[in-house]
Amino acid sequence: LAVLEVAAYANNAGVHLTSDVLFTLDAADLEARAPIRYRVWREAGSYGFEARGRVVMLPRRCAGAPLDPSAWAGAFYFGGTSTAPHEITAQIRERAF
Repeated sequence: LAVLEVAAYANNAGVHLTSDVLFTLDAADLEARAPIRYRVWREAGSYGFEARGRVVMLPRRCAGAPLDPSAWAGAFYFGGTSTAPHEITAQIRERAF
């Protein structure tokens, strides 16, 4: 059975960091086309990823750099080397949690 595995990813100065699988989607999940909510945030020394109740932290290489809100612009990467077979949308909203 084919599934889509979703994991956290960060490029740390050319070193590709990935987490264990956060969750998987099977064919029925994909056909349902239900929205999936992710939370991605930055802390001084790490990036945080949360989806479906799982939280993963990956290290930030530029830990000493300020957390500039405009740094998120154009930073979404959905993986793979080919075009997604469906529309992908993302919104950036900076707010405290």
